[in-house]
Amino acid sequence: MFVCSMECLYQNTSFLEVHCLPGVLIPGEKREVEFVFYPREAKHYHEVIPFEINGLSTMLVDIRGEGTDMKVSYNICLWVFTKFKTTKQLLKNPFGLVQCHVQFDK
Repeated sequence: MFVCSMECLYQNTSFLEVHCLPGVLIPGEKREVEFVFYPREAKHYHEVIPFEINGLSTMLVDIRGEGTDMKVSYNICLWVFTKFKTTKQLLKNPFGLVQCHVQFDK
């Protein structure tokens, strides 16, 4: 039976981590490799990830990503209950916390 050893030779950086344990694969076996991207600035990123196969050859995997400017926005929902002359405003912040403000009109 033919087996194949595989090892990732990439050194993690501040913006890209590769999670891959070295190991041996048998025919038909699959291995998941996790790439975690942490863009630090608004620009294009490009890395080449080397994988050593059987200690003899290298397979290169191209990884590309793009960092964007941070944008914080609030979703504002406004309900007006004219029958009771009240205004209820619901503000939701980007952290998933909800704040309610109720205003009673005379």
